[in-house]
Amino acid sequence: MKLVTMEYPWHPLHGQQLQVVRRKGRGATEVIHVEATQPSKRRIVPPKLFSFCPVADSFSLNGARCIAAYTTTLPARLPTLTQVVLWIAKLGGYLARKHGRPPGPTVMWRGFLALHEITAMYRIFRQNE
Repeated sequence: MKLVTMEYPWHPLHGQQLQVVRRKGRGATEVIHVEATQPSKRRIVPPKLFSFCPVADSFSLNGARCIAAYTTTLPARLPTLTQVVLWIAKLGGYLARKHGRPPGPTVMWRGFLALHEITAMYRIFRQNE
């Protein structure tokens, strides 16, 4: 019987020993399935992972939408998450080839830096509205 300790401080089972039911994957992609013996009455609220993410800001999203559509007015339809990720990747230099690999962290980081500049300009141009 293998036991693991819940290490996430925000989790209701933090610090408890849990029995491993199944392991899947290896290294950084490993997922461990555990069995909780007692049900938790507290709601699980994970930390805000994307609090640093500029896409969460409406100015950033609107600026990216205008850049992607090559227009100064907002398009009528909202983009999907896949479209937004692809826009940010393209801003970072991703070529989006048909059989290419998905964008990596470096390309996404460069895209976020470019998006940050676009957002600053979008705020300046829209400050009187």
